[in-house]
Order: sequence, then structure tokens, then C-alpha cells
Amino acid sequence: MLKIEDLHVSVNGRKIINGVNFTAEDGKVYVILGKNGGGKTSLLMSIMGIPKYKIESGKILFNGTDITNLGVYERAKMGIAMAFQRPPVVNGVKLIDVVRNPMFSDVVGVPDSFFERDLNSGLSGGETKRSELLQVLSMRPKLALLDEPDSGVDIDSIKYILNAINELRKMNATVMVVTHNIGVVKSIGPDEIVVIGDGRIIRRGGVDILNNINFNGDGQ
Repeated sequence: MLKIEDLHVSVNGRKIINGVNFTAEDGKVYVILGKNGGGKTSLLMSIMGIPKYKIESGKILFNGTDITNLGVYERAKMGIAMAFQRPPVVNGVKLIDVVRNPMFSDVVGVPDSFFERDLNSGLSGGETKRSELLQVLSMRPKLALLDEPDSGVDIDSIKYILNAINELRKMNATVMVVTHNIGVVKSIGPDEIVVIGDGRIIRRGGVDILNNINFNGDGQ
């Protein structure tokens, strides 16, 4: 599904990913842990192809195709979707323009009233995250990148986030979730936990490694 080879990435001339090697299998759920600034979000942004994340060297392969130099739109067409940590408000574009089939709206708790609003306009943090997850589910992605979907949300929204991940499992999508919440990690029940620090993967393992990770995510 996804193979990353010796990836080095910079933003505005500052190195943020320092030689990441990573392989993700079809239908598996991976939780990404680590300290703030360690490279978790940067890794997801680089996989998605966000332009300011400049790949200095290395490769990103998706289903055997080198996507290192492809744009966001091309990656999305191939089946990569991302829910952002801080989704922007998009004036003039309504949710119904983006999600034409609301079949997953109940799964993530998105009411009908949201569909006639400008994208993410006037929504709380939890409502915005649920709207993002609806957009991801509607794409039926092969690879879903979820950047801190649980940050700044209430308990009810956590339930909907877990619902979304379970739906992605049913689709046999590969899922990568960045979080800082150990309770959420345990609820997800990931196939693998990946700890990132200083732009490198410093540890990988099953949920049992949580016993040896302090919550700053240093993996020591």
C-alpha cells in the first residue's frame, strides 16, 4: 500500500523529516505518537503532497507507483484523503458541494443543516472535525490520513471519530492517525503504534509499547 524510503523533508529551509523509512499494509490502522514538533503532522503532510513540505530526497510509493513528485489533486484521485488538524473555512463552497452523497452523515454525527453552510463556517471544533471526517469517508479512500482528529473536541465527538475509523476499517482502507490521547489510542486498538521524534521513527510496536511511553511521546 504505502512505502516510504529514506524520506527527507524541509519547510522554509528547515529540515523536519530526517530519513524516515516506513511501510503500511492494506487495511491496517497505524497510530502516530510523539512530542510536539517531532514530525508527526509533517509526515502526513508530506504523504499528502502539501506544497510547502519540500521533499529533499527519498521516495513515497503508493500501490507501487512513485508519487513523490505528484500534486495533492493527483494523490487524492489515487485514493489518498486527509483530515486536517485545523481545517480552514472555505467561503463560497458548501458542504453539499463537496459531499454529494451524505450516507455517512449519521456515522459521524453531521446534521442536515450543515450541508447548506459554507465549508466549516460557524462550526465548533468538534463539528468541524466531524465534517472533515465525513468528507474523508465520502471519498472511500484507500489511505486515510487523520491529523489529531480528537484535538479540541468533546466526548461525543470522540465517539464519532471512533465510528469513522471503524467505517474506514470496513472499507479495508489503510489509516494513519496522529493523536496525543492514550485513551483514544486504546479505544482505536491500532494494528501498530509508531513513535516519531526529531523527524525520525524511533520506535514501532503493538499496543503493549504504551506501557513504556511517557505521555510526552518520547518512546523511551
